[in-house]
Amino acid sequence: DGRAFDDKRFAKYAASDDDAPQWLFDGYLFLTAHRGGKSFSGGLNRPASNKQDWEAIVDFYLEDTHSIPALDRSVGALRDQIGGTFHRRKVVIFMPEPQEGQTDWGEIDGKAMDFSNYPDRIAACKWYADLLEERFRSSGFRHLELAGFYWLPEILRQSREVTRALGDYVRSKGLRFYWIPYYTAQGYSEWRELGFDAAYLQ
Repeated sequence: DGRAFDDKRFAKYAASDDDAPQWLFDGYLFLTAHRGGKSFSGGLNRPASNKQDWEAIVDFYLEDTHSIPALDRSVGALRDQIGGTFHRRKVVIFMPEPQEGQTDWGEIDGKAMDFSNYPDRIAACKWYADLLEERFRSSGFRHLELAGFYWLPEILRQSREVTRALGDYVRSKGLRFYWIPYYTAQGYSEWRELGFDAAYLQ
């Protein structure tokens, strides 16, 4: 349960727990494969998430009691203890996969999205990126910075045109686009051509 990641629990992932705490990590990845019985990626044997689900996960990550706000508070409290030069911790947030063929995702500017075509799939991801970036920046975090987006599927089958377009769009915001394919996954050796700035092989 993501709500278990409150201020206290995040502190254990931000700095060592001893008499002279030292910073542990400079970046954090937030991802959710499925929630409420629906999937944010293909191949998980669950119904596809829709626009309302995409909005809900943004709300979930930015609720004040846990998740990203809790990380910001934890890092801030530790910053007072550790002292020295400080750099904002980087936050990377997953990008849902618009699942090919889905027609009940929802509307953008009054137009129903049809994920049988690439333009609508790309439009939905751009909408999500805009929403999340705006919400993150308006939250006023003092110790975190949005560093980029993470493509959730660990294999690339039908989303190559989507990731290529998204890579350019994410970079136009001054952010980076990440991917973590599993060993021998389709596309793992083509990560740069597929639009990603960095890939980490499982």
